[in-house]
Amino acid sequence: MFGQNLQTFSSVVSFLKRKLLFFKRENGTSLIEFAILAPVFITLVFGILNLGIMMTVQNALESAVREAGRYGITGQSEQGLTRDQSIIQVIQQTASKYSAGIIDPSKIQVTVTAYPDLTQTGQPGVSGSFGLPGQAVLYQVSYPWNTFFNLFWGSNIVTLHAQTPVLNEQFTPGS
Repeated sequence: MFGQNLQTFSSVVSFLKRKLLFFKRENGTSLIEFAILAPVFITLVFGILNLGIMMTVQNALESAVREAGRYGITGQSEQGLTRDQSIIQVIQQTASKYSAGIIDPSKIQVTVTAYPDLTQTGQPGVSGSFGLPGQAVLYQVSYPWNTFFNLFWGSNIVTLHAQTPVLNEQFTPGS
């Protein structure tokens, strides 16, 4: 009886050793680690790319509104265009150029508000006016940026904004 119990115990021990050795094997662990980490890494890489492109678009919008402000303070206009059309054209061309063509210029929304002077910006001004000589003008642009994938709140559209206040020079209107 003792021999039979010893044989049963021995077979149980050898069975457990085989099972434990099975779990000690390291075959395929690299594949499992890769399967766990690859989605995280790929998501991180796409997130970094998306953020970089979004920052490029934001920088292009800021450059465009700055260039429009610099152009608008002089009172100039391109031949065949009104001053307002010329300023909007500067915004669209600069944004497209600085974003390497990523921005669709037709989607840029331009808001312009004129004030008697710079101390009154932020208060109600003359909306839609590109300003008279000596007036302060606040140029604002917004652009709906379509991200690569949905963000946490369920939409892949992010509206980017840029603005700059300027003081118009004492130009001759209509020149």
